[in-house]
Amino acid sequence: MRANKQTKELLEEHIDLTGKYLCVLIEVNKLDTIIDEMICLFVTDCDYAVFLKRLFVKAIMFHDHGKINENFQVVRMGNQNFRANDDKLTHHHALLGSYIFIGHSFKEADSFIPDDDKKNNILYGVILLFAQSIGRHHAKGLQSVNTDFLPDLEFFIDELCRYLRECNLAVDINIEKMQGCYLNAFNRIHKEDYFYVWQLVKLNYSLLTAADYYATNHFMNGLEDCYDESDFGIIDASLRSKLFENFIKLKPYNAELWKRHSYFLNYPIQNLQETSNTNLNILRQRLGAEVLAGITKFKDQRIFYIEVPTAGGKTNLSVIMLIKLLMIYQIDITKVFYIFPFTTLSTQIQQGLQETLGLSNNEILAEHSKSGYHESDEEEEKNDIDNLFVSYPFCLLSHVKFFDIIKTCQRKENYLFHRLANSVVIIDELQYYTPSEWDKLTFFINKFAKTFNIRFILMSATLPKIDGISISNKMDFVNLIDNAKENYFLNPNFCNRVRFDLSLLKKYSVITHKDLADEVLKRSSEYEKEHGRVHAAVEFITKKSATKFCNYISKSVVFKKVFILSGTILETRRREVLKYISDPNHANENILLITTQVIEAGIDIDMDIGFKNISLVDSDIQFAGRINRNMLKATGILYLFQLDKPEDVYREDPRCKICKSIYGDLERLEKVLREHDFEYLYRQVINDINAKLKQTFTVGFRSYMSEIELLNFEKIDADFKLIDNDTISVFIPISLPLLDSEGQRSGCFAESELEFLKDNNCLSGDMDRIEGRGVWELYKSVVERKKKNITRRRRNTELLKGIMSKFIIPLYNTSAIREKLEESDKKDYLFNGIGCLKDLSMYDYCLGLNETL
Repeated sequence: MRANKQTKELLEEHIDLTGKYLCVLIEVNKLDTIIDEMICLFVTDCDYAVFLKRLFVKAIMFHDHGKINENFQVVRMGNQNFRANDDKLTHHHALLGSYIFIGHSFKEADSFIPDDDKKNNILYGVILLFAQSIGRHHAKGLQSVNTDFLPDLEFFIDELCRYLRECNLAVDINIEKMQGCYLNAFNRIHKEDYFYVWQLVKLNYSLLTAADYYATNHFMNGLEDCYDESDFGIIDASLRSKLFENFIKLKPYNAELWKRHSYFLNYPIQNLQETSNTNLNILRQRLGAEVLAGITKFKDQRIFYIEVPTAGGKTNLSVIMLIKLLMIYQIDITKVFYIFPFTTLSTQIQQGLQETLGLSNNEILAEHSKSGYHESDEEEEKNDIDNLFVSYPFCLLSHVKFFDIIKTCQRKENYLFHRLANSVVIIDELQYYTPSEWDKLTFFINKFAKTFNIRFILMSATLPKIDGISISNKMDFVNLIDNAKENYFLNPNFCNRVRFDLSLLKKYSVITHKDLADEVLKRSSEYEKEHGRVHAAVEFITKKSATKFCNYISKSVVFKKVFILSGTILETRRREVLKYISDPNHANENILLITTQVIEAGIDIDMDIGFKNISLVDSDIQFAGRINRNMLKATGILYLFQLDKPEDVYREDPRCKICKSIYGDLERLEKVLREHDFEYLYRQVINDINAKLKQTFTVGFRSYMSEIELLNFEKIDADFKLIDNDTISVFIPISLPLLDSEGQRSGCFAESELEFLKDNNCLSGDMDRIEGRGVWELYKSVVERKKKNITRRRRNTELLKGIMSKFIIPLYNTSAIREKLEESDKKDYLFNGIGCLKDLSMYDYCLGLNETL
């Protein structure tokens, strides 16, 4: 039931509702103890800690006190009991609210703090920080804190002081006093403890804005009762019981592991050297048993490594660990987050979790740039708010999204900050995070494991041991798989899956496109003669080389089908290609896949042989994971070559220089690949990081710590970047087919998205294609606020965002690219951050963007 537009909510009612939702959010996310312990990490006096916690709650309850502003009442609320005035404050309320909070809290602090302890007291500084949460609760986010911390107040000081007098809060505060209090308030705490101050302010801001949003949503939708604990996407006793029951019931091998874990744990590894499916399955069970034993032994630790070879069942191992953790910490773990570097991984992981644990759409959500609007069984208003706050027990996030939540000062991203507490966070493919940020990555994982009671699981087939990075007060990182390299990676059932062939590196120092085409055709033909068919993949490190190679080989009679996948191929085409390759009906066809790095991880395809331009050694291993993936053949083959120089693409990656020396010594390269000796690579990378950490004047981690000590919210956010590419999103306004080449629905668009497109005349007359031009014009009209019927409903804007993502490719932000975009009202050719390709002759649905661009 939506509130009548003529009905106005009383301020007292909104504050009361905000308080109720605050209590529920703290209760369901089990934040009470976390807040207490966080405060005590930088405030040692018990009485001061209690007072500070009262300030934490009070800031949230005071957030809308500024609505007593006469102009707000007249202009925004239409309240005829007030008269407008010409105050500089105009109709704004947040700034006034922050000042009322400061006045009230300074008055309380002055009476609470003994006279001999008032100087440089931390409570004054925290009051000013919490005031920013109030003053910015409708803004884009928190501002950086410095000597000009309260510039707006000086301009409005006379009006603000009048309100303090009317509220009987005429205390002696002025801008100079406030700045002095702030600058000196934190002199008593250790510099490392500034992190906890920063974290507490972010948590306060998250709870304030979330409780405010829930309260507003409650009134606007005419709800009779507040949402209760079951409405916030929490793992409760009932779901925990269901998860364990399904874990045992849905996958027989998990039931067997649970019953016989001691048997598998003690199974002699020397008896598993013969290559067979039976031994492979026992090895997987032995890995699972090691995880169970490790968690039991190290149950009080919070950061874990799982290093598993390709085909070792990594996702299932994470589920085994998760189930065990839920049994050990029955009430302490309330949510699960899966973090991945590629959106392509999301679909596979979600499907795997649903099949293994029997999760419904009400229990799992994928949240990333291409995920669109998630439909559950709830009513639209509840569905909207669940999407916004990812109120699902299981959530799949991109690595960029997750670490944005951790470090951001932006309001909307920070909504979810409080939900991270008391969770299990599973981070997959850690090696794809740029090494230049590994020190910050280690720092945040370490800190949040401690303060937010998070269990981190770090997984990969090529796992860098980032605990070797020298940061202070580091927690233990526990490796759950003993002797992983000797027992598993070098076991013939795993290491014989793919053979690395360096003959092309020996024959050609730099191979040409034509010579490469000849070699691919020759070796593919040889494989076909021996095995009756060939599925081959060739990976390049530049789109330009992939396109040029395609021109050489596309007319070959060896392959029935030649496909190309790159970052400029749209999602519908990508799905078509992968479906075709994986379809058993095409198992006996000769297929060639030409690709860039988009298939290194997260693509579940099984090729017979592969050819790869050298890049980074760990990337070579990841690409090998797409060859003989299901181990249906004795051995797959991966040929390495050099056409493009890796340093031209990866020069900014600290691994590049080390890998160049490895590639220059083919005996060393062969040993690293054969023996899975990635410690050789990662040890040097981490040693370089540690060397830089010791350099006093090095710009990097030390300067980043200085930003935290300055509580520089914006710099803390901006200076930690997992992806540092200057790219823009480009919309391709083509007509997309709803059916693939086999006449089957692609599954790329959800039914709700198709219904939305139909309602907005974006489908073709035959209803078999989606007209990209119509989607773009619809999007422009929304950006230009001409379609208020769409923007009025959050579901519609989220549906449109998901639909748009299927037409968008990322391109480097250059003047040449911008000149190819349709003009907008702005000079940057962008409509709300997205540009539209002007000339469709530059794009081919099957080949992607024309590289002449």
